[in-house]
Amino acid sequence: MKKHYTLMTIIIAVMVFLLFGGAAFAYTYFEANKAMTEYREYTYMDAEYLTVRPDDYRTKTDMIRGAYSNEWYMAPKFLEDHMGFYEMIVVNDKDYKYSGYEAKSSDYVLLYKLNEENQIRSEDCRVIPVEDDFKAGSRDLMNVECTGDCNDIYVYNFEFSCTDHVNDQRIKYSKDTFDSALMADSTSVAEWVGDDKLYAKYIQASTKEQKQLNEEAEKICRENIEALHNGNVVPAIEDNYLTSYLFVCEQGTDPTGMGEVSAYSVFVYHPLEIVLRDKSFMYIIGLITMLVLEFMVIFMMRKLYKNRLNYESQSQSLTRSITHDLKTPLAVTKAYVENWDYIDDKDKDEYSKSISREIDSMTDMVNDILRMNRLSSDMQKPKLEEVELGSLTKAVYKKIQPLADKRGLKVSINVDADEENEYLVEADLEMIKTVIGNYISNAVKYAATRISIELVQTSKKVTFRISNDGQQIEKKKLKRVWDAFYKGDEARTNSLGSSGIGLAIVKNILRLHKAKYGCTSSSLETVFWFSMNRIKKDGKQV
Repeated sequence: MKKHYTLMTIIIAVMVFLLFGGAAFAYTYFEANKAMTEYREYTYMDAEYLTVRPDDYRTKTDMIRGAYSNEWYMAPKFLEDHMGFYEMIVVNDKDYKYSGYEAKSSDYVLLYKLNEENQIRSEDCRVIPVEDDFKAGSRDLMNVECTGDCNDIYVYNFEFSCTDHVNDQRIKYSKDTFDSALMADSTSVAEWVGDDKLYAKYIQASTKEQKQLNEEAEKICRENIEALHNGNVVPAIEDNYLTSYLFVCEQGTDPTGMGEVSAYSVFVYHPLEIVLRDKSFMYIIGLITMLVLEFMVIFMMRKLYKNRLNYESQSQSLTRSITHDLKTPLAVTKAYVENWDYIDDKDKDEYSKSISREIDSMTDMVNDILRMNRLSSDMQKPKLEEVELGSLTKAVYKKIQPLADKRGLKVSINVDADEENEYLVEADLEMIKTVIGNYISNAVKYAATRISIELVQTSKKVTFRISNDGQQIEKKKLKRVWDAFYKGDEARTNSLGSSGIGLAIVKNILRLHKAKYGCTSSSLETVFWFSMNRIKKDGKQV
């Protein structure tokens, strides 16, 4: 049986896992497609607006400056949107990386002047390449000062200072040499600036993720350029859940006689990674929910298994108890019947009464079992009516009093009520009479010297409480007293004629009445109680 429950637990747990796994897969698939669509449209619009077009510029220098301007505009957007960007200018199939004509997402400071309309023009921008030792927390640098030389693109042999408002500090940076093919066309920074005010933007791939994305964009760009030069067709858009990119190629003829000029741009992003990162909270909630359900499955199956074991144990105990309790009266009856012819006529009347008592005992036991079965299966519904527990308790005790007197027990009863404070409840009279009778008879059977019976009333509840100074019930056995055929003191129970079904019947009656009940036991006393809703005389609950 244990293997069966273990197998069922594994099957249900796997089904829960597959259900959540399927839901997570469908959700991820939908969100990844949504991300691919949104990013594709987003990058396409940016590429359409920002990509360097050779025909828009007169010279190679204009194209490179335009590429850096693009990078200055695009970098902060991609830092936020987890995208990589790379742009390259190629003249006559010559890669100008080695001459400094490459715009990519690497660290640099963009110096610029504003025109009369406060706009930034490509010809008013210069680039200061910086290394890892340049640290600034702000993108907009203030109070800019710069000395050194520059050409139409770069600043070199310079000293640069600015104010970083994020870190609240003044930054000084200098670089003596810079390898550029256009250094011969240089002029001083002061001459280039003239009377205008100088501004600066700090372009930085500040995170490891951004640097990796930019390097990936560069790799894709170079691979696609090589494929184009080899005569292969290169798709402009590559949609993939792991890696998607947009590749833009613009070609034209430089009017200065430099020949064919090409501008290549790559925008790269990872839809699946974006979804997992942006929707991480949803995945965490889903994972926690799945783990909670898995735990509940294991807990419930374990509980079912324990209940099954308990049920089988109770069934076996019930069978043994019924067999044991019926065996003695059956054996006595059989002995009387078999030896009936040998019994003196004068004793036959007494033996007949003994046989009748044994048969009545067996009949009562069978009736109790049938009644317990009807109550536990809800076949017998309570007939609710107004019941006053005080008078009922006294009436029930009066029938049992001779047995208490015979045992010499001191019994105190505190159940008196006046007209304004009657202990009224809504209950089945015969059923509650059975409950009170069982509580009192058990107390009489097990008490040593005294019994206390009382009714306690609050604004909404009426509680019946009976205590006795009998032997303490072990804590681990307190729950078992409500089981059928459980007998705490076997010898005393048999001598007093108990079937062991009484408290099981009581439990089911109180359950049908939706009443609370319980038992506590200590070295001083053992207490049984039940509590029901109080009602007024008109039958309404208080």
